[in-house]
Amino acid sequence: MLKKHLLLLLLISGLIFRIAISFNTYSGDVTNHMIWGEDAVKHGLPGYYERNFEKLYGHTSPNYPPLAILFFSFLYLIKEWIYQFAWFLNFHISFFPSNFIYFLKDFDYYPYLLKFPAIFSDIGIACITYLFAQKIVGKKKTKWPVIALLLVLFNPAYFYNSAYWGQTDSIPLFFLLTSFFLLIYRGKILTSTVLFTLGILSKQTVVIFIPLYLIILYRLISLKTLVKIFLVSLLVFWLFFLPFFRQGNLLTYPFTTYLNKILLSPGIPFTSNHAFNIWYLLTGSRLTLASSKFILNISHTMWGYLVTGFLSLLILFKLFRHSGEQSESRIVVVKNILYAGFLIPLASFLFLTKMHERHLILALPFLLLLTYNNKFLLVSYLFLSLFNFLNMYHNWWFPNIQILMFFLSSPLTIIFLTYTLIGVFILMLKNYFFIRNKQIKQI
Repeated sequence: MLKKHLLLLLLISGLIFRIAISFNTYSGDVTNHMIWGEDAVKHGLPGYYERNFEKLYGHTSPNYPPLAILFFSFLYLIKEWIYQFAWFLNFHISFFPSNFIYFLKDFDYYPYLLKFPAIFSDIGIACITYLFAQKIVGKKKTKWPVIALLLVLFNPAYFYNSAYWGQTDSIPLFFLLTSFFLLIYRGKILTSTVLFTLGILSKQTVVIFIPLYLIILYRLISLKTLVKIFLVSLLVFWLFFLPFFRQGNLLTYPFTTYLNKILLSPGIPFTSNHAFNIWYLLTGSRLTLASSKFILNISHTMWGYLVTGFLSLLILFKLFRHSGEQSESRIVVVKNILYAGFLIPLASFLFLTKMHERHLILALPFLLLLTYNNKFLLVSYLFLSLFNFLNMYHNWWFPNIQILMFFLSSPLTIIFLTYTLIGVFILMLKNYFFIRNKQIKQI
């Protein structure tokens, strides 16, 4: 009973802390979300992805999938409903403070409402991490599941992203992590697949996990069932795009729109969109176009695809080969899945072009779940969390923390941090490929 109350108290503390800091400020990206949500409500969803937001508002056209747009528009409706409800109370309750109406009119609280889905997703990630950790330790009496929960709840890589900056990266990560948990430990294939699809529909960053997810599905179910599950996910995907359709081919519209308007959306066209990765070291941030030529007259973008694709294929091949061997214990298979779940997004962050500093967060929960009884991996997780926070802070400089600003203003600091991250990646690859499974400590 005490343990349950402690968990609830920790979760509530994490939630209150995030809400408290969320009203301080928000990043410029939130302005895009505000415009996208307001436009969806005022002008409707049909033809939404075909509108020229640059011409209409001077802001980026929507390059987020439908579920994110529905979140933004629903929260705009909530803002309007709050205002209308306040007027209703003002007219019907004599002692209702009329000045509150002026407060709601003058104070733009919409950007702060937009933070709530990511804030609650943070709490959800902490819960799923705890459940994952419980399964990993089994019946052993250890405080590690609670520690793992705390390493999400009060990790600046999470709360700075969601509650302070106002980004949405925690939303797809929650769907992704929950879908993996249900798939691996609960056997709820259909629910897991729907949640994974919702992750894809909330942000395109989840796409890099599709091959990994399919390999796990292939090992768990028959090919016939896999085809059925695939068709269900396609139906869910298609239905979410249906309200946005205006003209053209209804059957292909969701897929062409996702590919052209979301996945291949131009965005910021530089080799590194402030991510401290290999391209930041080679070309700097927002100095070199990703489409420009590099070695062998091949573009930076194509080199990013080639290196990341090659590394991902190696990682997935190792997982595919070993996960089918009957001699492999469930613990080792889960560990290999978590390793792949960590290494693929880290490789993407390091070698793909146009990467944002925020995208490293996708690797964090998988690494955290590997840290049980492994000090090196725990230190690596703490370093990656700090790295992720510092990379985000370097792009925004809020709040004003002089010591951090001084520390991160030195190019040598960035070089040191980035080379250290590359070193961690290389060591983790070595662990994944070259340490025999029987030598790996059970998690």
